[in-house]
Amino acid sequence: MYSDNSLAEQFAKGHQFYIAHLNGAPIGFCSVSAEANENDVNGNASKQHKLNKLYVLPSAHGTGSGKALLHKAIEVAKVAGATSLFLQVNKHNNAYAFYLKNGFVTEKEFKFDIGNGFYMDDYVMRLTF
Repeated sequence: MYSDNSLAEQFAKGHQFYIAHLNGAPIGFCSVSAEANENDVNGNASKQHKLNKLYVLPSAHGTGSGKALLHKAIEVAKVAGATSLFLQVNKHNNAYAFYLKNGFVTEKEFKFDIGNGFYMDDYVMRLTF
């Protein structure tokens, strides 16, 4: 996922990456991208963006860097005309509470077979603006 080739493919697909720094050192990053339009509850097409990744070093938790990266992703989506930002998060990831605290709602749960008896057991969450 982070090989040169994989990152080049992500950039080619329009993924935008942002890096958070603290005292000149990188401590986290996020990736956001436009996604296919979806229909809202009234059947109207609405633009959406996806928060693909948001990671902050454990030593930097509590610095506000995660919130700053999230706000940057929201800003990017809004500037592009999106009406929502969605993400996937593992059901057992502490970040789930972070997203709830920042206004995201849980839309659905799903298990995705990734092979060899392993599953991604995630929530899909969305922030509508």
